[in-house]
Amino acid sequence: MIKKIQPKDIYKQALAFEKCAKILHDHYDFWDNSTKIGEFMNESLSVELYLKAILLFEKKEIKRTHHFDELFKLLSKESQDEIIKFFNNSIDEEKVQLKSSLESIYNSEFTNELIEILPHYKNLFVDVRYKFEKELTYPIIYLPEVREALKKRCNDLGIS
Repeated sequence: MIKKIQPKDIYKQALAFEKCAKILHDHYDFWDNSTKIGEFMNESLSVELYLKAILLFEKKEIKRTHHFDELFKLLSKESQDEIIKFFNNSIDEEKVQLKSSLESIYNSEFTNELIEILPHYKNLFVDVRYKFEKELTYPIIYLPEVREALKKRCNDLGIS
């Protein structure tokens, strides 16, 4: 018998990947970035699964994709608006300073608008896994804020 998947099942899996990401973050070694790669992989999985938990809760079809922007567009307008609001409220002065520093390093301007960030992150799960093939062209500084905004939406919907 096949178990009917519930939003809470997906949420719990997202939470597990988030915990792994946090453990790896806490053990980051500047001279060995393997923990950073593992952190981003687990963080990416948690973001994808939080999105899919919300989609299932909203009775929407869950696409088989890792593209955060595509999944986000499938959410209800209400969920999109709430997630954007949570995200915007989570950007602190330290993150603004980091963004400014990275813009200098990359010699490029970066957005802090969620709707414009998600397309840059759309292949993140794959790009981080195969980082040896090409360098990331966009900093991943907002990934924890994206995750927290999605997690907060899950909690507000009663998925947790």
